[in-house]
Amino acid sequence: MNKLLLLSLLLFSVMASFSQDSKGLILADINAKINKQGYSPSIVIRSDVPLSNGGRVYYGQQMLNGLPIFNTEFYAVIIDDVVTSANYNIAVNAENRLKSSEFVFTPNDALYRVTKLDFIVPILPMEIGEGQFEIRDVQLSDEPVKITQMWIVSGADILPIYEVSLYEKNHKHWYNTRIDATTGKILNRNDWVTQCAIPHQESELYKNTVPSESAVHRKSQGNRLKI
Repeated sequence: MNKLLLLSLLLFSVMASFSQDSKGLILADINAKINKQGYSPSIVIRSDVPLSNGGRVYYGQQMLNGLPIFNTEFYAVIIDDVVTSANYNIAVNAENRLKSSEFVFTPNDALYRVTKLDFIVPILPMEIGEGQFEIRDVQLSDEPVKITQMWIVSGADILPIYEVSLYEKNHKHWYNTRIDATTGKILNRNDWVTQCAIPHQESELYKNTVPSESAVHRKSQGNRLKI
């Protein structure tokens, strides 16, 4: 039993070390590319997929104070401890550009901005992670409604926002709507129904071309709709 526990701990340690080494390689590559001395962004690696040539492609996003920055998804390919290709979209000096860290509006306020519905019994979102909320209610959708706190780059500033992911009851649209968490203004949205769905856990997809992870989150929401 003790040997099994020791083996499990050793395996976990090796995997954690591998993950940290990969993250360190990616950070070093980002720092070299943005060429901003003394600035190292906070990033999270969300997933990785093996390549047929022995390398791996890593998918991640820039973070700020534990929350994601919208439109900063990236990928990096590592082969033999070398980043051979990558596509970054980094908000440089993000910490100094944060205009406000306060989410004045609540998740419910954000939901109302999207649905314009007043409910006799208030729908209380369930917190499922840091800055992540979920609502399961058939009045709204056949799928869980996701509400996420994040940041968005707006000119020289970075602002707090909510992203509301709502699959309409008629199944015609699956909107992801960004709302200013200070003013309540709808900033933009994109529709997953009108975008091609690309599977992301089939390594065959990565033999000769990278990306996916849903095409690096639909080219970092490049198909978003202005409102």
